[in-house]
Amino acid sequence: MSMQKNISGGKPENGRKNILKRGTLSVLYTIGFIVLIIALNLVVSSISGSVNLTVDLTAENFISLGDVSKDILGSLQQSGDLNVTLYLLADRDKYDAGQTAIKGLNPLALVRDLCEQYAYEYEGISVQYKNLDRDPEWAAKYNEVTNTVLSPSHVVVEGKYHSRVLTLNSFYVTNSETKEYVGFNGELRLTTAILQSCISEPQLITVTTGHGESMDPSFAAVLDGAGFDLAAVDLSAADIDPKTKILIVSDPITDFTDAEIEKMMDYTDEYNSLIVLVDDKTPELPNLSDFLSEEWGIGYRAYHQVSDVAHSLNNNPLNLSVQYNDSMENKDASAAYQVIKGLVSSNVRTVMPNSVSLYTAPVTTKDRYTVEPVVSSSSDAVTTFVSAGTSETGQVPLILLSANADYVNLNDKNSTNQVLKYQYVMLIGSTSFATTGCIDSPSYGNKQLMLSALRTMAVERYSLDIPYKTINDVALDVETGTATTLAVIICAVLPGLILIAGIVVFFRRRHL
Repeated sequence: MSMQKNISGGKPENGRKNILKRGTLSVLYTIGFIVLIIALNLVVSSISGSVNLTVDLTAENFISLGDVSKDILGSLQQSGDLNVTLYLLADRDKYDAGQTAIKGLNPLALVRDLCEQYAYEYEGISVQYKNLDRDPEWAAKYNEVTNTVLSPSHVVVEGKYHSRVLTLNSFYVTNSETKEYVGFNGELRLTTAILQSCISEPQLITVTTGHGESMDPSFAAVLDGAGFDLAAVDLSAADIDPKTKILIVSDPITDFTDAEIEKMMDYTDEYNSLIVLVDDKTPELPNLSDFLSEEWGIGYRAYHQVSDVAHSLNNNPLNLSVQYNDSMENKDASAAYQVIKGLVSSNVRTVMPNSVSLYTAPVTTKDRYTVEPVVSSSSDAVTTFVSAGTSETGQVPLILLSANADYVNLNDKNSTNQVLKYQYVMLIGSTSFATTGCIDSPSYGNKQLMLSALRTMAVERYSLDIPYKTINDVALDVETGTATTLAVIICAVLPGLILIAGIVVFFRRRHL
């Protein structure tokens, strides 16, 4: 009777306890495993910003540094000048999301990984992630310092002496026809920006005298406020101070001698910059004009006054409201666009009273020079040759920027580090552009334009010989039939097998 009772009464009490024990242990093991995975994920996420966890497995070595970069950065580190912070303007994980992959690559994550690789290889380089919404004071500071309205599409390179701003798009080479990314130019862009930001130059501006030149006090105050030291030179009696970064010729009345022009030519040949301001009353100055046109491809048409009734300010057709030249195809490579990009994005007007018409001319003495209009009149502008009383209608340049680049040795004459080094000459067709009421007025963009020009011309621009890396399709190409088979295996077969195994385990455990 008792034996039958035991058989019909089900499993013994010890069996139930063992099953409960094993079930409890299974739950605890599962919970422990999940907690371990979450903890590991948190640890990896927390250290990923400071420890490089990326391995470059691409055939093109997108985030690997080449010999040129290592030579340059090593030299800066040895001299103690490599003190750089790379600011990425979004949280780190944002670079993994929200961007369509291009040929199997995430373009934003690739830029982030490259920045972290620089920081991993060099102690003097660090990466910081800045959220512009959470840190508006930092954003406001750099908006002013860099003359750029910062957004998550920018990378700020803060060096020992200067700051540079790069757009994420500038890290890539684009097919001009299809507009698709065809190459990754990240190493060139970052190494160049780091080099530019870590080289110290004397910030001295020298103005010429002895030719009736004049400089408005407000213009001098802007230069002083920008951190430049001011000096004057009479070229007939002295040489240009070798520390001079920018030479300014403001409103000359009499011409320069051949010897003075020779000094200006020697000065610019040393990769220094020149700004010349003229207006509708500036007389013909043959020596100065020949120097500008023959050496730099720019010039002014003496006594050709520009007026515009429809595009002027204060009901004065001579107070021109200018148009910014932002039509160039490659804006990142354009020095002219760097000068006006902050004004284009803010829609601030720039005024140029009493302007003279400028022109461009071919140059045969330079191989890599470019001439671009910075600002122009509207197409409704009327240019009047005051002496003859004749006029013509059409758009004319009002500020021209000529840039030249040559390959030079970076360190010394025996160095093999060849870089492109730049020199600039800017011709401004209005002296009133830099006078009280214009350059000091918060209503106009004159001051901002001038400061941008000074920043572009005073800070060294280098172009290193680092080729871009071609973007090949790194995604896995699978034929349609194979893709269908893989989809069935992944989406149906594997889950089915796991389900069957689970059912088998479940029923077996029920009978233990």
